[in-house]
Amino acid sequence: MKNLFIVLTLISFCLPIGVQAELVGHWKFDETTGNIAEDSSGNYSVGILNNLTFDTSSTSDRFGNPNKALLFDGTDDFVNCGNDPILDVTGEVTISAWVKVSGTPTAYSTVVAREFNEVNQGYYTLMVHSNNAVMSWIGNGGSVGNESGTAGAVGAGTWHHIAATADANYLTLYLDGAVNGTPLSMGGVGPTTSFTANMIIGRSIPFVRHFAGAIDDVA
Repeated sequence: MKNLFIVLTLISFCLPIGVQAELVGHWKFDETTGNIAEDSSGNYSVGILNNLTFDTSSTSDRFGNPNKALLFDGTDDFVNCGNDPILDVTGEVTISAWVKVSGTPTAYSTVVAREFNEVNQGYYTLMVHSNNAVMSWIGNGGSVGNESGTAGAVGAGTWHHIAATADANYLTLYLDGAVNGTPLSMGGVGPTTSFTANMIIGRSIPFVRHFAGAIDDVA
């Protein structure tokens, strides 16, 4: 069982018992120069910045610390974290990030995605929809969980912590530490990935769904 999750320093959110498991990746975006985002989990899934650098796109984090988050333009910026097998999931997954939306998000503005252009092929995503709701699509190879949270909840210009967790029972969304929306049944089959698609921060590949705003502490 591999979960893309970490309890963030200084803030403890009350997620269900059992969610916090093996840390797969943690991209802090604390770098100040270059185009490499280090993976603080120790698994070495470094992120390669595309169409942006830390020199030009670093921004303040939720605490006001300068150069501790990364600003995405919503047009062509993204971070490619590769497709190491450590990023595969079987049975359970949790994805989380801090985000500050710029303006009105476009449809399915993607914060994190590992997708393949095949219907129901296992994948996972974390998004902010055009109605400012947390959203996630998580596939299990036979069907897909498609869940959207409360409209207007992810307000622009303010930092929010968003997360999605999924197992064989439910896909559940979280906003600022609390369940957001109604958990969606996964039909008794947990999420899985079994392909070589790259994990991307800031957009979806192969789809064109860019995120505009600041992202921090992806895990």
